[in-house]
Amino acid sequence: MAIKNFNSQFAHPQGWVGRLVGTILAWKNRERNAWTISMLDIQPDDQVLEIGFGPGQAIQEVRRVLKPSGWVVITIQPMWAKTEQEVQSVSEKLILQLKQAGFRQVRLETRQIKPITDVSGIGIK
Repeated sequence: MAIKNFNSQFAHPQGWVGRLVGTILAWKNRERNAWTISMLDIQPDDQVLEIGFGPGQAIQEVRRVLKPSGWVVITIQPMWAKTEQEVQSVSEKLILQLKQAGFRQVRLETRQIKPITDVSGIGIK
């Protein structure tokens, strides 16, 4: 039972166990993220769209490349977020991730696309 609960955190992380899983995934995927970002050859004037941001490690690397006033859009469609409260929780986490990644201006947009809600966070360096 405990292993099943732990494994479920990889799909829908919550609480301190979810943060632990995010840390594990960030550590495990750090080389893959660095390689992916290097292959993108992001230039300081580029605008970046990130779909599904995980624990946010890769987006911190993208932010380092962008020049001041450069921006990134992260969009997610949380299939499991069925209520307004769940969508709000996802939105708050997205805003926090952008702020922790060092974006000084952060904006959130949500759009209902039946049967889910699209959540987009916009961060300006």
